[in-house]
Amino acid sequence: MNALKNLSRMRRSGSLFLAIALGAVCSSAGAQYDIDFNVSEDEWHGIRYFGFAKDVSGKRVEDVTIRLEGPESTHFFVTDHDGRFRGVLPVAATSGNVAVECWKEGFAAVRVTKRRGPKNASRQSVQVDCLLRPQMPS
Repeated sequence: MNALKNLSRMRRSGSLFLAIALGAVCSSAGAQYDIDFNVSEDEWHGIRYFGFAKDVSGKRVEDVTIRLEGPESTHFFVTDHDGRFRGVLPVAATSGNVAVECWKEGFAAVRVTKRRGPKNASRQSVQVDCLLRPQMPS
């Protein structure tokens, strides 16, 4: 029951991690699937990654899985009901060395864009946006 409450809390925060499904399937030792939502984002050390997923008509898409693979770890995020996600990756995960993949059943990825935040900002950030196209049933 406590696990269900935790999943519900993660879902409301916009950063539902695939801890159960991917944890059982993925064997990558470096993958990260959990987060402590009791710690404010200002207390985390690293680079802030955020963004959204839209379909080709411009509508934001929820429940899109965002995979960010850096030099030392892989992180998974899921977009919220507004098609947004956010999280913090280790300092070593600069935009140049992080591969991004977006997917959702019934959609095909069209384009992924990454934009670094201002260089003079007090905290590094990277915006990641995913454009998806609905697939026609076969």
